[in-house]
Amino acid sequence: PACLETFDKMVSDFMKEKEADKAAIIQKAEKAASALTADSEKESADVYVKMMKKIQEKGDKFIQTEQERVEKLKDGKVSDKKKEQLGRRLNILTSFELRLKDEL
Repeated sequence: PACLETFDKMVSDFMKEKEADKAAIIQKAEKAASALTADSEKESADVYVKMMKKIQEKGDKFIQTEQERVEKLKDGKVSDKKKEQLGRRLNILTSFELRLKDEL
């Protein structure tokens, strides 16, 4: 499973916070990611952290543009393993998107 419940909760907090407080949640996510042992969980956690950093840097519109980019890649000629990775990335992006809609 690409989505991790602990990180989904952090996403929810992250999307609610003011810009100044988002860095603290990113640090909390990085610490939680480093504590994971399973490779698949570590990969997913890394995606969560990267997404949080990109959203902090580029704003909420990053979610939509990244979803479109990943869907194009997934529909292209890529290996099955890469398609699986892109699918997990899309699942995590959906978690961010849902939290964003909750905020509106």
